[in-house]
Amino acid sequence: MPSTSTSKLSHADSAHEPFSPLCEAAKNYPLSNFVALTHDISHGVKTCLEIINAANLQRTLNADADPDEEVLPALNTFDCDALMILSIASMKLLQESAERSVDWINKYGPEWMGNRSRRAK
Repeated sequence: MPSTSTSKLSHADSAHEPFSPLCEAAKNYPLSNFVALTHDISHGVKTCLEIINAANLQRTLNADADPDEEVLPALNTFDCDALMILSIASMKLLQESAERSVDWINKYGPEWMGNRSRRAK
């Protein structure tokens, strides 16, 4: 039998809050989203490249090893290629975000800095 009580929670509610390396006060600072995105993407791409490198190095070492000394690489070549494609796409996303940030700086940056220095006086 269906419940007749109505929930106070909507389907959009959740306990999860997205992680951000920025404190609350810094989130409104110009370009803070770009800096946080750069932080996240660079960490993720670095991790992908380290895993790819380790797997490729193990395959190279296995080529010279005796059959009983071979070690299974962390990833197969298909998965290494998938991580490389993910890394490339991530860097493209970062590049596009940087281009938008440069456009913002060129358009609004001098005015924003001028207003900021006037507010400081």
